[in-house]
Amino acid sequence: MSVALIARAEEYTSSSFKILDPVLQPSGYASSTNFQLWSTMGEAGYGVSSATSYGLGAGFLRIPVASPPVLALSGVNSQLDATWSSATGYLGFSVAGYDVGYRLASTSPYTFVTVGNVNSYSLTPVTVGTSYFVVVRALDSYGFAIATSSEVIAATSATAGGGVTGFFPGSPESVIFSGSAYPGAIVSVIRDGRVHASGRAGSDGEFNFTAERMSGTYVAQVSAVDVDGQTSSHVLVPIQILTQFPVSVSRLLIPPTARVVGTRISGHSIPASTVVATVTSGQGTVTTLQGAASQSGAYTIELPQLPNGTYTISVLAVKGTGVTQSSRVFTYTVGPLPKVNTPELPAQPKAAPAKGCTPTPRGDLNCDKKINSTDYNLLRAWYGRTGFPAGYDLTKDGKISAADFARIAAFWTGD
Repeated sequence: MSVALIARAEEYTSSSFKILDPVLQPSGYASSTNFQLWSTMGEAGYGVSSATSYGLGAGFLRIPVASPPVLALSGVNSQLDATWSSATGYLGFSVAGYDVGYRLASTSPYTFVTVGNVNSYSLTPVTVGTSYFVVVRALDSYGFAIATSSEVIAATSATAGGGVTGFFPGSPESVIFSGSAYPGAIVSVIRDGRVHASGRAGSDGEFNFTAERMSGTYVAQVSAVDVDGQTSSHVLVPIQILTQFPVSVSRLLIPPTARVVGTRISGHSIPASTVVATVTSGQGTVTTLQGAASQSGAYTIELPQLPNGTYTISVLAVKGTGVTQSSRVFTYTVGPLPKVNTPELPAQPKAAPAKGCTPTPRGDLNCDKKINSTDYNLLRAWYGRTGFPAGYDLTKDGKISAADFARIAAFWTGD
């Protein structure tokens, strides 16, 4: 025998309110190996009601929230000062204090320090020359994080002589580039086909410089010119600046430079690195050779006796767990005498460009509407010399320097 159950909805009224048809919402049950879910539909509307002892916030939009604090960094010497705006809780949240978190790499976990219900804290001591990634969390009365600031990155800096210059936040929209190249190399950042900023590597091959006005999202190119005027291949660096604080791009490894003279590959690499040369024949046969870079970064690798033919050669460097990308790929022809398929440098530089030829600012020095090895070698003949044609000074700084070679590299068209 079955009995029908009937649920009746009633209306509740008072002098100010009326509740229409208060009925149970549909519900359901689901399960898996590890979980059970009991579900029911919540309120169709939301609002606030109250009684003498209780308050009711009904509906999904009544979930409590808190505004995040806004963090700023400043400081001097080995002290990093963090200040932030007060976070505000809504719909039940109340801010009772703050945590300051910091880390030394974007992929590392934060170390948090509970600082109380204050709006400033000093991190000390900090290491000069190190980037710090800092956030601030707002806490409720139970110590739970209810809002977190955006991450702010700050870097400290030291002078070339080793003296501390203090906290160096950089200007807004700047990028701090650091890494390993070769002693005395000029490291350049190329953006939109132009040299945007440059810095010189120290005697240990390490470099650290700041590029200003780098706002936006794009891919920058970083390359180096060694002390012999040879240019490395480009390292592509994705850049995205979303805050007014500087971004740090560290641990860059600049590929080696390379050229062939006779039967010897030579160039510059990261000091004390292992240089690996890959020689590929026209038939696809690959020969791998190794050499060692000195503390000055210079290296040489002897080519074995090879059958007549044309080969492609590239090199890369290995140091510890770091591996650079490959150098520029160039061709090498074995015939009666091994030679490179690029023109030899003139014994003496020409006094001026060809008659009727006006070198372009991009580096077309012989007016053939190309920027290639011919222009590079014409410029190289004047490297470090005076009396050069005015049009050869591409950067208009009164000398033929690494910056001029970097400009040719930026607009390179090839043969």
